[in-house]
Amino acid sequence: MEKIILDVTEKDRMRLRELAKKQYEISQLPIMKEREERWYRHNICQGSCRGDYPMVVMEIKYCIDDYLDLVCETEFAREIEKELLTQLLNHTLVDDDKVIPGYFTIYWNMDIRTFDLDMEEKRVTDNRGKSVGYTTIHHLENLEESFCKIGKTVRRADKEYTYRYKERVEEIFGDILPVKIKMPPAVNWMVSPSKKAIYLMGLESMMLAPYDCPERYQQLYGMLVDDVLETFQWMKREGLLCLNNENDYAGAGSYGFTRELPGGRYLKTGEIDLKDLWVNLNSQETISISPDMYGEFYWPHYKRLAEQFGLVYYGCCEPTNPIWKDYLSTLNNLRKVSVSPWADDELMGDYLRGSKIIYSKKPSPNYLALDTPLNAEDYREHIKKSVLAARGCETEIIARDVYALYGDRHKLGQGVQIIREVLEKYW
Repeated sequence: MEKIILDVTEKDRMRLRELAKKQYEISQLPIMKEREERWYRHNICQGSCRGDYPMVVMEIKYCIDDYLDLVCETEFAREIEKELLTQLLNHTLVDDDKVIPGYFTIYWNMDIRTFDLDMEEKRVTDNRGKSVGYTTIHHLENLEESFCKIGKTVRRADKEYTYRYKERVEEIFGDILPVKIKMPPAVNWMVSPSKKAIYLMGLESMMLAPYDCPERYQQLYGMLVDDVLETFQWMKREGLLCLNNENDYAGAGSYGFTRELPGGRYLKTGEIDLKDLWVNLNSQETISISPDMYGEFYWPHYKRLAEQFGLVYYGCCEPTNPIWKDYLSTLNNLRKVSVSPWADDELMGDYLRGSKIIYSKKPSPNYLALDTPLNAEDYREHIKKSVLAARGCETEIIARDVYALYGDRHKLGQGVQIIREVLEKYW
């Protein structure tokens, strides 16, 4: 639970007020209301494409440092400045279908130590000082011998610090831009058991465990699912659960605008339950596992998790077509499925056409992440292939995982323009 001194200089204060004013003004533009309504219509997905163009998102978070020219002096001010600039730069240089909010978001200061084991990442940097790879401490490499290391998960939340942080931000520009507290984005990624398993075991041990110790491995996954559900119940008791049915990250780059959530019980009592929330599930770590083995070792656990929540976004970088028919298609509350660069676009289009599940296409980031100008024609052809495959499906295009711009701040905006040109011509 990282904490910083909540202090700003007068120069910082004026800078932050200026940026907050710009964000609020952008949030009130008619285009933002139009995009918001498009997201609501899009996320309903009634089983037929209603003619709206697909929603287009170009994530900038992984390369945001290539955009930023921070001028604030204190750590606290620079943290706020970065968040404000992210919104402004997205609007001015990227201009995708993200909705710039009319409020500033802060997150609960909380820490969850799964099984009381250290799952922190050890990162390395490239020759530009950019973090590009990581490993973790693998406490359970030999599952049978090290199972005894598993302890009781430690969960902590510092509400007092969070409220103090909110008050300090409000003192700076609360009269211009309201401040909201939400659940940390990391909550989206802490749900999937495969991510935690590979952190704890390492890839090689995780791949061998179904052969070497299948019963113990199943036990581990069951415990991981139980632990996630216990964490959400803890968050509920502590008053940390927040609805994510508006301008909220609801899975691998997508947004959760929906009037289907929360449910009727919330409307009566005001109490948030898991059934009122989107959940993001994925199992990228098991792409080398056969569909049959996925069904035996992983799907029962994922299904049990998915059924506890309101709506599900499934997938990230893994191809989902191999596990679609027998597994994913059986989820009644599945609303979006990732179609990654490693998926069969045409097959997923056939599967999803006419269904109530959104085709969430992830183009390859390779065209945008090279240390060369964007090859517009190649990118156009790449996008065209996916657009043609997805015709007749409710579709969104979520471009992600661009880690460096190499000085070209206009490349992502150029990518958005190309995607829209292809949609105009072929959708």
